[in-house]
Amino acid sequence: MCKVDPSILPADAEYRGYEPVVVQEILITTDNVEYRKEIFYSPSENRTYVGKLPAGIVGEFGPGIRSLVCTLKYVANMSQPKIREFLENCDINISQSTISRILTNDETRFNQEKKDIFRAALEHTPYHQIDDTVAGKEHTVLIRRHFV
Repeated sequence: MCKVDPSILPADAEYRGYEPVVVQEILITTDNVEYRKEIFYSPSENRTYVGKLPAGIVGEFGPGIRSLVCTLKYVANMSQPKIREFLENCDINISQSTISRILTNDETRFNQEKKDIFRAALEHTPYHQIDDTVAGKEHTVLIRRHFV
């Protein structure tokens, strides 16, 4: 509630309700959690047993970072070095190769979905323009499908 200071109101002021105001904000914050995985060793089986991380955690990065990397690449069209720079400015220690693995490994089936969409587009339209950045240079490719 944003109240009006009663001391500034004239004697004849009448209450008329509220004026709603929605203020949008985004918070980018780290949420680093240290997990302690139990380790057991069985001499009879010559085998080590290690506790599993919670669902959605792959390696050292949670699903939030993984989805953010994909969003920055495919929605904001950021290069991998810029994604790394952004994350490091948020105190996330991540290597260039890890960013590349997040974008190319199919852990979330995102890449398969992208391939399916691309294939469907190729099958239903005669011309396709593809824009991408390779090695810091923008490239535009025009593909024409030949009908047989």
